[in-house]
Amino acid sequence: MAAELKPNVVLVLVDSLRYDFVGAYSSKDNLTPAIDSLGEKGVVFETAIAQAPSSKMSVASVFTGNNPAKNNMFRRKDKLSDSALTMAKILKDSGYATIALTGNALTRADLGFAQGFDLFVYEKFGFLKRYLLKACRRLAFGKLKEDIRMKLYSPADSITLSKKALGIAGKQKQPFFLFVHYLDPHWPFGVPNYELAQKLDSTEKVREVYKDRVKRCDTAIDILACGIRKLSENTIFIVSADHGEMFDEHAKMAFEGKRWLQRPGKLFEERIRVPLVFNFPGLSGRRVKGVVRLIDVLPTVLELIGEKRQEKFDGASLVPAIRGEELGELHAFTDGDVGEDGLFGGAALRTNKWKIIKAPSTGKLMVFDLETDPMEKNDLSGKNMGGIAELERTLEEYLGNRINGPEAEMSEAEKDREITEQLRELGYVK
Repeated sequence: MAAELKPNVVLVLVDSLRYDFVGAYSSKDNLTPAIDSLGEKGVVFETAIAQAPSSKMSVASVFTGNNPAKNNMFRRKDKLSDSALTMAKILKDSGYATIALTGNALTRADLGFAQGFDLFVYEKFGFLKRYLLKACRRLAFGKLKEDIRMKLYSPADSITLSKKALGIAGKQKQPFFLFVHYLDPHWPFGVPNYELAQKLDSTEKVREVYKDRVKRCDTAIDILACGIRKLSENTIFIVSADHGEMFDEHAKMAFEGKRWLQRPGKLFEERIRVPLVFNFPGLSGRRVKGVVRLIDVLPTVLELIGEKRQEKFDGASLVPAIRGEELGELHAFTDGDVGEDGLFGGAALRTNKWKIIKAPSTGKLMVFDLETDPMEKNDLSGKNMGGIAELERTLEEYLGNRINGPEAEMSEAEKDREITEQLRELGYVK
């Protein structure tokens, strides 16, 4: 009798997707029927925490199952080590065809993200060269239909990525591992920064554009999920986000000239709490309470496919919780970028009840009781509360384990004008 074929694994990350804009969580806007349907027939983890508020560090943690302190990708030029054990490497060694499609310049091949993939597709910024891009946008932006404007300005939109992913997956011998990273909801949402500054003059207007991009990504997920099911029902389908987004909850949106200014507060819930949905045959719908981490995705996938490894990950398998067992309390670390002061560059420790945020350069500590203060409005630092001192020591120990390696040289691809332009529009380069 032939051995049972291992399931396909499809991992979808929606850049900047907040959990509370997803119907399976608390949104009433009906933006995400496809994700909601996957959750209804699968497992919804109600409190999933990203390990970084920025794409590169967060995706590295998803790929390796380890916290940012081990991956050493704090600065923009840092790369994922060639020795890193990634999900793609493990699955390839297990007989999987491995495929990746991304529209994000910070998860491209020369930063180490292609390791283990048989095929890695990075859809560059638009289809026009930089010397034509600005003139075309300024002259024609307001006159073109939305779908054309997206193609002129944006990296590959989510629907295009889904169709391309299906075309590639359909040619593979099973099993395959497919990673797709959508960018549509990431600032500036397929709209040039100067256009936002001129016309979207309120947070509410910006939120409406964001909602539209979330809805677009959900349509893309529906296309991908339906297409994958036609290829094989024996598929583990995972939907999450690398991080969330901020809309004035803790700092006002700000523009300077024609550009958006990055705001402080990146370690609050709106930025680091993300959706996490698992769907595969045999599930009847389950919701799991309690904190889980994106570093738990890799160990969970490995157990689901029956892959045993000697290596230890910072993450833990969530399979017991998927099966209905009680989830023990997990500590979630989230790490900001090195070299920034205050909340922007700090680190956070999240438990089921508490969130503590510390800025290493200043020593400033913030403490929130998320059971009574889920919006993080009441800083309890300085008050005598049992257990906080122990959590602070745990966070200090984590910070002490950071690897401060040499900063990598700028790669040739990063010097590319189109990539630099994309990073500038996305707010990563001044």
